[in-house]
Amino acid sequence: MPLAPGALACAKCAAAVVWPAAAGPVAPQTFRHGGLSPGDRFAAMGMDLALAVLTGGLGWLLWTAFLAKKGQTPAKKLRDHVVINSKTARVVGAGRLIARELIIAAMFLYLVVGAIWGYGPIIDVGGYWINSWVIPSVVVVAIAIDITWMFMPAHRRLVDVILSTNIVHGEGYSYQTAPAPKRVVA
Repeated sequence: MPLAPGALACAKCAAAVVWPAAAGPVAPQTFRHGGLSPGDRFAAMGMDLALAVLTGGLGWLLWTAFLAKKGQTPAKKLRDHVVINSKTARVVGAGRLIARELIIAAMFLYLVVGAIWGYGPIIDVGGYWINSWVIPSVVVVAIAIDITWMFMPAHRRLVDVILSTNIVHGEGYSYQTAPAPKRVVA
């Protein structure tokens, strides 16, 4: 959520943000709130899925590995989105981006593979009810909560909250070269 003109604190969490004079081109806003709209997020997810299918997964994976240092996936690069650390407003490292994408891919693959072959053989920890009903129910509820979380005012998925990330428009801002803002809790 952009700060109001002259405001020095976030209206949602009351955290004061002090921007140094040499902050460069980073927009004065708190990046913990106000990520991309759910429509933008779903468009990027659909584009990533389409690119993964078109390239057999391998092309998308290699392209993502190439872009990971910039905090982007192929769709985020094409749509000018950047994954940033929500606490420091800096581009996330390759490790955090890869972890985020692996969590999202694992959830998606679990749904697809389970719909095709059945959920029982995927995770076999014992018993028909556990393999066929309990584990799939827990995973489906977790995925539903993750996606539903995007519709809250901050527009962040649950995986973003857990990993302290957010997705913002790149808009030509140089997140990597600008100094991180100092966060002062009032």
